[in-house]
Amino acid sequence: MYNIVSPDENLIKRIAFFAKDESDFCEYKNTRNLFQKIAEQEISLADFYKQSEYNYCEKSVKRCLIYNPLYNTMVSLTPEEYQQYIGKIGVDESGERFFVQNGLWVEDSLDEKKGYSRMAKMMHIYSSPEPTLILATTQKCNAHCAYCYEKGVEHKDFPADKIDKLVQFISHLDWHKAVHITWFGGEPLMNVPFIDEVAQKLGEAGVPFYSSMISNASLVKEKLVQEHFAMWRMKHIQITLDGTKDEYERIKAYSDKENGKFENIIDNIGLIARHGTSVDIRVNIDSNNITDTVKLFHQMEDIFLNNDKVRYYPAFINGSTCDVPVEMRVDVLYDILKQMQNPAKIMSVNRLYNPPLNASCHRAQPNAFAIDADGNIYKCEHDIGRCNNRLGDVEQGLYGEDSRKNPPRLRKECEDCVFSPKCYGGCESNYLKSADPCMVDRYIIPAYMRVILDK
Repeated sequence: MYNIVSPDENLIKRIAFFAKDESDFCEYKNTRNLFQKIAEQEISLADFYKQSEYNYCEKSVKRCLIYNPLYNTMVSLTPEEYQQYIGKIGVDESGERFFVQNGLWVEDSLDEKKGYSRMAKMMHIYSSPEPTLILATTQKCNAHCAYCYEKGVEHKDFPADKIDKLVQFISHLDWHKAVHITWFGGEPLMNVPFIDEVAQKLGEAGVPFYSSMISNASLVKEKLVQEHFAMWRMKHIQITLDGTKDEYERIKAYSDKENGKFENIIDNIGLIARHGTSVDIRVNIDSNNITDTVKLFHQMEDIFLNNDKVRYYPAFINGSTCDVPVEMRVDVLYDILKQMQNPAKIMSVNRLYNPPLNASCHRAQPNAFAIDADGNIYKCEHDIGRCNNRLGDVEQGLYGEDSRKNPPRLRKECEDCVFSPKCYGGCESNYLKSADPCMVDRYIIPAYMRVILDK
């Protein structure tokens, strides 16, 4: 028996505490002192145990891997140790302690779901996340992706006469921490003057902020990176690739064929990384480009294997007739991972180590907003340009109290899912469209475990 990923013992103690404690959350007052008190407790052995409800197992002939997404632990067991784990044969005290301290066994009376639910609710109430804004500089785009969820949205730039109101709205947010702005579109680089002006005015107003961007990178130039990124306080950029050269150019269908050449995008990724901004390459996968995306990951490794600033992010297209069937997704990701020299370059793999979530995504977080090119305010970028979903606008502010201050509830099917600590219900926008809401973690964790077993 040995650890591949070491457990977070404090999480094990917290879940046990919240499962048994019935105090009203307002009684805690100082959560830091409470967590310190919990951390000082011992994990002691009990009389009776059961397997954790959050254990996920992948087996081969020679060994078994068990990963627990709640406690962030992964262990490797021999077939005999696995029989001890499931209670088929006896285990000595050191083996028992190993299972308990890794969260694989919990006390028979422990209600883990209750403990996780109460801990998540308390964290949602008392955490103070930094304000997060997804800001559409424009709703125009120079690409014409068939899967774009902004189809039918009016193509327009953010109006210059609303910039001061926008800056005022941002200034009034609770920014005891820095404000995180994601420049969005359309293609955000089609309105560089807007980004310049907002960044400048936020700086003049003394608002601490940093930014990222979601872009196709076709309009990136060295002068832009050198002269603007520092003023924008750019930390990272997400760039989508839909396959190798022919597939990519076909799907993007750029208005400007020259700037949109695949080779130019690859060069621009390298340029951005050389200047110190990290790049996440999002690879969109549907049933038509599976084989080509495997080739793309090979190509990316040839170019960026030793570039610490570049990572990859596989993502399944959802809500179209070309969706990869849910039952195939683990196999697709396994085929990608098993051929990679460094699977850890896939950012989702690194989320194995993340603490359990208390909300799914941007849409469920208070103090997180998406703002369209009319100045309308929404919960999520999927709503941009559709006024019936707005929460307010930059001139009037929010029209009412933001209900997201209340802890979100997990749907029953998610509550019963072993991977719920990694996505807490997943993408609500996809769920509302009857598309698969699960985050890619749901599929990449089993795929990655199979790769480990192969070694």
